[in-house]
Amino acid sequence: WSHEKQTVFLFKDVLVREGIRFAPDDASHDLEVRFIEELILGDKLDGAKMLSEALSKRRGRPRHKWFLYDIVSNACSGLDVDKLDYFMRDASGAMGQAGSDLPTQFVNNARVCWMSEGDDR
Repeated sequence: WSHEKQTVFLFKDVLVREGIRFAPDDASHDLEVRFIEELILGDKLDGAKMLSEALSKRRGRPRHKWFLYDIVSNACSGLDVDKLDYFMRDASGAMGQAGSDLPTQFVNNARVCWMSEGDDR
């Protein structure tokens, strides 16, 4: 059991129960559902044991859009919106500092780095 797998299960269940569709045709809808599943599972996609294995299983977006995965579940550096949320929550809960600017500092100091062709990281 993992919270990521449970989240995917609940997500798919809500789609079915509520009749939610992302596209009128099945192929496009399934691709959008797959993309969201990939975002949630990150490097645990389809039972992958290594990052390179998970990367090879991505189907939700073409390679030139893979930066979208790093925003939600960054398997390379570990810094993603989930971690920024932890920082905000922990700063407030552990230190009583509501509205910590630590996530803002991370974002302001972030850099976009171009990778060479064929680099899957």
